[in-house]
Amino acid sequence: MIVPPAQSLPPASSRTVWNWLIVALPILTSILAFGYLADWQRIFPQIVQLMVDDVARVDQPTYDSAGVASELMSLFFELFFSPWLWTSFILGWGAYAASVRFAVLDVRALTGRGFLQPFPWAWTFLSPLVYVIGRHVVVRRQGSTERAPLMVSVISQSLAFVAMTYWTVVLTMQALELMLPMVFAR
Repeated sequence: MIVPPAQSLPPASSRTVWNWLIVALPILTSILAFGYLADWQRIFPQIVQLMVDDVARVDQPTYDSAGVASELMSLFFELFFSPWLWTSFILGWGAYAASVRFAVLDVRALTGRGFLQPFPWAWTFLSPLVYVIGRHVVVRRQGSTERAPLMVSVISQSLAFVAMTYWTVVLTMQALELMLPMVFAR
């Protein structure tokens, strides 16, 4: 007599608050990064304009290079000591550490709910997105149907990438707009 294999019940829900926190933290730090980019967009044209004016005036007898250097240093310090930069830097590292901790708690929660060998939390050191994707693959293989954290994470990371690319193009175009007339005037 052939006995059919025992069917295992799917584990409990894979939804955990820890996974959602891992998804949310990069979104929050990206918002802070956009604040710093707004500072860049405000100050960068001033820096480029000073440099363009500096090159145009270098042949004049009343040229004061110390004044221009002082203004440039002032603008660079304004960027370096921007509250947006330091807030995003400190909170970014904090979010990174918190993501690792949340991944540990997520693995414990999944194990407690019956998931065998959940995705290792140590992958969060590489990136929270790597953990979210790997976790999704592992829990799907074990019977979960949850997709929302993966979708939110991938969409938010994609939007952040597109926004950063756009901002890079905008800043480059501003610099070229200020520099090209000087290049073609010679």
